[in-house]
Amino acid sequence: MCNSRAIGRMVSVGCSLLGLLLANACATSGTQAAKLRNGIYSVGLEAYGNEPSAAFYVETLVPILDNPKLYARLAKLHESPEVASGLAGQKTGIVELTAAGLRRLDRTDQAALLEVKRVLAARSLPLCAGFWTGNVPSSALMEGLRTLDEAQQRTWITVTLRALSLEIEAEGPLSAIAEADTEQALTELADSVGPEAYAALAAAVEKDPPAPEAACHAFRVISRGVKNLPPGKQMIVIRSLVEPGVPQP
Repeated sequence: MCNSRAIGRMVSVGCSLLGLLLANACATSGTQAAKLRNGIYSVGLEAYGNEPSAAFYVETLVPILDNPKLYARLAKLHESPEVASGLAGQKTGIVELTAAGLRRLDRTDQAALLEVKRVLAARSLPLCAGFWTGNVPSSALMEGLRTLDEAQQRTWITVTLRALSLEIEAEGPLSAIAEADTEQALTELADSVGPEAYAALAAAVEKDPPAPEAACHAFRVISRGVKNLPPGKQMIVIRSLVEPGVPQP
């Protein structure tokens, strides 16, 4: 229904400077480490608009940048010219690894992130539609993130960076979901939201790209309907929406 590159663009705020940050992430001197932290802080301040969230962004991201496994996964992405040419943003691969890691989050994290997206979607049609199509204007996303309260910003930072961390620590791909299980979960989703809402959702899936209003409606149907499913079915629906866009470990 929506692709991993679409999801990846939702979490790419701050990636505009990650090329610089990654270039310095292996620095060992105190001066270089301080410059790295200052650079991350500047990214966080621009994205979230307040000092506490910027500081939290630094403390959450720095340990990930210190992990050698991150650079091994990034190097693997760049081994294939075809994969490398399709990377988003500054083409570091951070966006794609984060997107892939979203599938590895547990139900609690998935629910928390979805709740923040619902808040953002209620405030902006471009974001609401973009959460379905993947065409999320970076300016709209940054503006939206700055409207969140600090607790919501911490949730966004924690969960998206946890997804990145889970992906770089993964030793193999997730097991595939049986087609019958997916069909059953989607059937329960249809029962949960009602025939009219599900028909509108199906129409948005079939049209590429859908109109912004239709795409926004599709996102709202999914985000509302998933809450009503049993935990196991929730995870099946969420995973069915996010397919990995990068080679799996």
